[in-house]
Amino acid sequence: MQTKNDKVIFFDCYQTLLDIRLDKESQKVDEQRGWEEFVNLLFKNHAIKIGASDFVNLLERRKADFYSDKDKTIYHHNLRVLISEVLEKDMKNKLSEDEISFLIYETEK
Repeated sequence: MQTKNDKVIFFDCYQTLLDIRLDKESQKVDEQRGWEEFVNLLFKNHAIKIGASDFVNLLERRKADFYSDKDKTIYHHNLRVLISEVLEKDMKNKLSEDEISFLIYETEK
């Protein structure tokens, strides 16, 4: 039996957690805060300095490259792979898959 205080978690077909908040403004604020945490950890743990908005711009460019020859309804990007590409190709810093996964996990908390 579900009560009004129960929480429901939704996943898409890729088993990615879906954000169902209706307030888009607070969603943007939370996302920005998450990327700021990501770049702070990047600097703290690896001495890689970049602003959150600059990193997101590089990430969006890599995402656009990924979808340039793919149908978005069929294919889905891998955030860890895109972050790895940004770090390695754009920022000339290579981190392990495990370290990138850790940074993503810490950012999403």
